[in-house]
Amino acid sequence: MKEKEKVMSDVISQVKAVLTEAKGGLTQATVARESGLSEPVLSALLAGNYNGAVAKNENNLKKWLATRARTAETRRRTGHQKPVWQPLPTADSIMDVLRTAQSLCRWGMVYEGAGVGKTVTAKHYQEEGSNVWILTACPFRNSETAVLQSLMKVLGLEFANRTRAQMSEAIEAKFTGTKGLLIIDEAQYYSDRVLNGIRILAEGRVGVVLLGNDVVRTRMSDLRTLSAMNPVWSRVISPLRIFTASPADIAQYLKAWGITDAGIIREAKKIIPTSTGALRTLESVVMQGLSLASVDNEPLSLAHFKEAWKTLEGMEGVVAQ
Repeated sequence: MKEKEKVMSDVISQVKAVLTEAKGGLTQATVARESGLSEPVLSALLAGNYNGAVAKNENNLKKWLATRARTAETRRRTGHQKPVWQPLPTADSIMDVLRTAQSLCRWGMVYEGAGVGKTVTAKHYQEEGSNVWILTACPFRNSETAVLQSLMKVLGLEFANRTRAQMSEAIEAKFTGTKGLLIIDEAQYYSDRVLNGIRILAEGRVGVVLLGNDVVRTRMSDLRTLSAMNPVWSRVISPLRIFTASPADIAQYLKAWGITDAGIIREAKKIIPTSTGALRTLESVVMQGLSLASVDNEPLSLAHFKEAWKTLEGMEGVVAQ
């Protein structure tokens, strides 16, 4: 029993050491979420005064430590840090749409290409600007009430016990005078009625930009919805259709990873435009290639890059079907 208690105490010591070494970069709240514990339980365990199921909770922490170690090893093997948002040519074009919609209080659209940076660019624009809100549509939350509640939450408004009419009024009041921008990501999941409702709430108050797949565009010419959606489409002044990442995007993205090998860049320009995920696929190929190179104890080579692509190519084919 004493030996068991000693092992469990070692687990707590290791967790404390991780928190200390992180120097504020890791909080008890994060550890609690990642390990499946509540914050009060974790706090009591670390303080040594928890009287509940100690063994069970410390076992969860032991698993968390093991997972954290495996993650660190994987990152070490890649040898590179994933680059933050980059001002790629396509990203600059997306930024122009966002700026125009906000400045003129009108609607914009960026649609089609998967993995070209729509979402990450929107988040960067939000971080850099003021009064920018991102509402991510979801097929599980696309009723009118659910959309209003999601929008209230994004705007930092309390929606409990409020009717749809009351939520609509609160949103209009929040928008008024802000000269802000509402970005709707995955916009293809919202109905024509919902988009028209958002049009009314935003009218003359904020700009709106729709991000999504090709469904966002095809609805513009669908005879079944054309008359209902004309009030929305007539307000779109900056539509941007992106098919895939450009050669310039690919080269600049690789350089952000610290990859300047001409052969790799040339190969990437050839294969990535044919992929289903563009820069997202390129990121996966790079990470897999770096892992392979680490196993060989070598820098990333064209051979590693090609092998990584071959590994992922089968899945690309499945997705494309």
